[in-house]
Amino acid sequence: MEVAANAVSYLETEYDQNDAALYALAVGAAKDPLDETELLYINEFKDEEFRVLPTMAVLPATQVFLQAIKSGKPSLEGLELPFANGLHGEQYTEMYRPLPPAAKLKHTMRLKQAIDKGRSSVSILAVETTDENGVPLFYNEITSFYAGVPGAGLEKVPSTPLPELPSRNPDAVIAEQTDVNQALLYRLCGDWNPMHVDPDYAKAAGYEKPFLHGLCTFGYAGRHVIKAFCNNDSRLFKSIRVRFASIVMPGDTLETRMWQESPTRVLFEMRAVERDVVVLKGGVVEIFDKVPDIKSLTEASKEEPKTLTADDVFGVYKAHLQAHPEIATESQMIMQFVVKNRDSNWVLDLKNGKGDLYQGIAENADVTMTIQEVNMPELASGEEPQLQKLFFAGKLKLTGDTMASKKLEAFANIDQKLYAAATAERLSKAANPA
Repeated sequence: MEVAANAVSYLETEYDQNDAALYALAVGAAKDPLDETELLYINEFKDEEFRVLPTMAVLPATQVFLQAIKSGKPSLEGLELPFANGLHGEQYTEMYRPLPPAAKLKHTMRLKQAIDKGRSSVSILAVETTDENGVPLFYNEITSFYAGVPGAGLEKVPSTPLPELPSRNPDAVIAEQTDVNQALLYRLCGDWNPMHVDPDYAKAAGYEKPFLHGLCTFGYAGRHVIKAFCNNDSRLFKSIRVRFASIVMPGDTLETRMWQESPTRVLFEMRAVERDVVVLKGGVVEIFDKVPDIKSLTEASKEEPKTLTADDVFGVYKAHLQAHPEIATESQMIMQFVVKNRDSNWVLDLKNGKGDLYQGIAENADVTMTIQEVNMPELASGEEPQLQKLFFAGKLKLTGDTMASKKLEAFANIDQKLYAAATAERLSKAANPA
């Protein structure tokens, strides 16, 4: 089974203030109609103060996903997994700027990764979203689990461990009861999966009755973190990552337990109180230290092409490694890359004879490099050796056998023409969607 990791699908959607208000109500906002802080998500008459909950960014990504299922065949070349049978396992959403009250959106969906888990398989879809003028707004990763679907031919990647919760008591706890018709309300936001509304469909799938959308639960969690650690200013919400651990039944009380790891990072888990079941785990929310300067961001996006992601850079690295197998015999090391911002881990194995580069965690890495995704293109720029420059500028951290890192320089400073060609190809696809 071959997977075209760079296959792309395009879609356009739009929303207005009514859609944003409906979403806020669907994830439990303004249960108290006199709560002025949460009325900001509902009251469109206060134009200048109106806020859009950032977790609403999952809805367009969901629409892209559901459209592919409805068509009977995903529009991503090479994705041969049974889309409609996938269970939503994890969700990552990152905001580049606060959502405007209304917008016309353009989405680019690609298969980021398809993974062999033995008797099961996992797919990760990446959805980039801009406004109609090409200004980046947000990014989603949808991780789906296909139980009983062997992944023969796919890449084998170890599971990423969840962040450990502190042993101390939570810094904040918020509990709210969902309504018995919560799934029917959330469904109006565009997530029409019949599993959440049709009793016969749910029973055929092995469930006693319809259950609440995981992304509705996700919305509750995001709103709780905003209330507890953002002074209820949704514009400070930067990103959220979570694993869906168990289903939620409409009427359950959702309790979010939160730990502030730093001023800009919050860990959390959520449980259904009456059943004492953890329903969301491994939760991580990143917070902006200040509200993003929307004007400068908009101007910069018009002047400069969007930078390459870690996926793009490692894709070029992998191609370079395949073209130059002598690197593996010369270097004889294992390098662990920890890429912050989107929290991805990559392993460069130069000890297996031919060399390999894959997403995952190495048990016996010689060197671990921690770097922000925004600095990845600089590392692979093809100019003078960049490791030292980035290190002394505080833009990367090296731990382990740092002497071994010198062996990486020939690899890190890949051929500039190869890198430029990859850049040109990606930008060309973005500018000329098929």
